[in-house]
Amino acid sequence: RHTFPLPTLRIDKLAETFRCGRKRLNLSLLAWHRSEFFVGVTHWDSGKSVLIDAKRARPDPIAAITASLALTFAYPTPIYVNGEKYTDGGMSAPLPFKEAVKMFAPTDVLVISNYSQKESREMGDSLGEKILDMLAILRIPRSLRHSFRKRDASWKENIAYAEHSPLSTGVLYGADDVGILTQNLAKLRAATLKGVRDTLALFGDTETRPETLVP
Repeated sequence: RHTFPLPTLRIDKLAETFRCGRKRLNLSLLAWHRSEFFVGVTHWDSGKSVLIDAKRARPDPIAAITASLALTFAYPTPIYVNGEKYTDGGMSAPLPFKEAVKMFAPTDVLVISNYSQKESREMGDSLGEKILDMLAILRIPRSLRHSFRKRDASWKENIAYAEHSPLSTGVLYGADDVGILTQNLAKLRAATLKGVRDTLALFGDTETRPETLVP
């Protein structure tokens, strides 16, 4: 919903879509699959970053998923998971790379960034971002403001660690000319094709044309 100066979101509607919509999530298939599925959230009262096992979350995995997506400044309401109050993981750890490596001890890691490489390395530095942060923090509970102020530094630290990790790590960045407010369909499609092309290249596929995989 468009509200000034920042939008508000109906995360409860998103949860309803996940549960009952035309493309609702198949929770039985999720539970059956051998892969682990953890989501990053922020504890509402302490502001601490937490990785939750979504497959075992109560009341269900959808609660954990929606909590991880609940942008706090746009949906300033906690979501209960496992009897605790949580909100968007990006409030405390937008890229919990170090935490995940410590928790799971992986041998190979693929990081998919929402931002370009330039944006990732300069996160929070621009005047526009500083102004948006000043507006956003007015909607954030006091218990989360300390974590919110540190999140850009956390991102930079973790993306730098990912780029120079001793593990076998691949990092896929977004397009340079596409941002969170981009609406130009040609740019968005070009960025999508770039993502597909980079992914194929990462897995050694130089023959498949990205256009054949994108509607």
